[in-house]
Amino acid sequence: GLRCSSQHWPCLDSLITVLYVLNDYIPCLLYISRAFELDPDFLKGQVLRDKIIEEQPSIIDDFNAYCKGNELGQPNGDYDREIGKEIIQEALDMREKKRKLYNNIFTPKTFRDNFIS
Repeated sequence: GLRCSSQHWPCLDSLITVLYVLNDYIPCLLYISRAFELDPDFLKGQVLRDKIIEEQPSIIDDFNAYCKGNELGQPNGDYDREIGKEIIQEALDMREKKRKLYNNIFTPKTFRDNFIS
């Protein structure tokens, strides 16, 4: 959807969430900055930006080095913290589901499991 229109909100919103869930923070921040160009009050962007910076404060230097010309606005913006917690929890729940899925797929069987039926 973003190839057709870089302003397609449902795709932009979903991509930001997925990148956060995957811990792919630099691209996540890049798309957040693009969303802020369209709407400086984009709530999910403010919440995830602040959470990423809280988790990894040094990422701002990396973002500025790799994403020159993109702005993230001021951290710790004025928004409802309870709604922010809900946004974070939704993303963390998705992250946990992904982790469980990958554990089920990639957990090696023990030697014994391979030979006993």
